[in-house]
Amino acid sequence: MSSTSLNPEFSKALDAKVGSARSARMAWERAAEKAVSAGLSEANALRLLALFSSPRHMEHLVQGAARAGSSPDQTLEAFFQRVDELPFSVEDWFAAFEVVLARLIRDSRSVKPEVIAGYLSCCAEFAGNNEAGQSLREIVSEMIERYGFDG
Repeated sequence: MSSTSLNPEFSKALDAKVGSARSARMAWERAAEKAVSAGLSEANALRLLALFSSPRHMEHLVQGAARAGSSPDQTLEAFFQRVDELPFSVEDWFAAFEVVLARLIRDSRSVKPEVIAGYLSCCAEFAGNNEAGQSLREIVSEMIERYGFDG
């Protein structure tokens, strides 16, 4: 999926995301290429391009799926099923997922994606009716700072 083999839809989405930033484009292309070669469908690579703010987070999700012994598409499907069970948008879930990933990267740790998804579910359930109107990202940021992440 190098720049010469990117499907037109992915290339167009990539242009919209990074514009003319060549280094960012190359990073996203590499992440997508690794993900697709690991079994992520091009449709899901496109979806992750839209949802993640960093190509590094896409790479970590794919690596985590491999460690868990599942395909990246299976991991995403399980994640989307969990997202559907609680009252936050997919975008909010992925923003919160990135909060946990950033902490793990900072601490040189890695866990299976389903562990992160479980943590996000707990945070969402803990927030209850969320009268303060916080995003899941804000809730997770607060929870991770206050209580940490032991996953």
